[in-house]
Amino acid sequence: MSNMEPEIQARKALAELRRLKPRVQQIKLNTARASDSVRILSVHLDREGADALERLGVSPGHTVQVMENDHKGTVALKTRHGQVILGRQFTYQTTVSPILKAD
Repeated sequence: MSNMEPEIQARKALAELRRLKPRVQQIKLNTARASDSVRILSVHLDREGADALERLGVSPGHTVQVMENDHKGTVALKTRHGQVILGRQFTYQTTVSPILKAD
């Protein structure tokens, strides 16, 4: 047995764990379905735009509910601050993860 064999086995085991790890589904907010709850993952806007969303309760880590989506970019959300309607400049730049409902 060579000195490299345990290291190779460890690398293979780590690769297998990474393969089995469930991936978080990531979608743009403009594609989320009405009535879905989503977790905000990232906002790709300038500082001013990101600050505006933060004040509305839409920032990474927060959960919001999609109330309506016209599939043209405008999305109505229910946040901890109430209902917010976002235009395409915000929804196309916001990445979310749908929260799966327990059956």
